[in-house]
Amino acid sequence: MAHPHTRSDTPELRLRFPTEFTPRRGTYPVSDRRHRRKCLEYLLPNLAEMPCSHLTLESRSHLDASDVDILQKFRAQKVITSSLRMNHAVGMVEPALWVADIVCGAVVQSRVGNPTYLAKLSGAVDLRQI
Repeated sequence: MAHPHTRSDTPELRLRFPTEFTPRRGTYPVSDRRHRRKCLEYLLPNLAEMPCSHLTLESRSHLDASDVDILQKFRAQKVITSSLRMNHAVGMVEPALWVADIVCGAVVQSRVGNPTYLAKLSGAVDLRQI
C-alpha cells in the first residue's frame, strides 16, 4: 500500500509493467488500518483474477496480522483461492514496494498542477478511486 507524498523531487520514473494503485483524496478522520483494509478489499479479488500468486506488502510490524486476517476472510468466503500468497517486507529493503510511492508521488504532483511524472507513466498505471 502507499500513501501520498508531497515531495516535488520525485525520482525519474521508468516503469515497464502495469501497476494498479488508488491514492486517497483529501483528509478525513479515518484510521490508517481502515484505509489499508479498504484497499485490500479492492485489491485482493482483482489480483486473484489477473492471475497473481504472490503479494508483498509493506510491513507494519504487529499490524501485519490484520492483513492476513483479510486474506483468510476472502479465502473462507471463496472470493479468492488459496493460491494467492501474501508476505510482508520492510519497505526500505524491498524495491518492489517503492513502486507505489513513485506512482503516488506522480499522482500527487499531477493533482497540484505538475503532470510531468504521471505523463511518463502513461498507460502503465490504472488509477481507481475506492
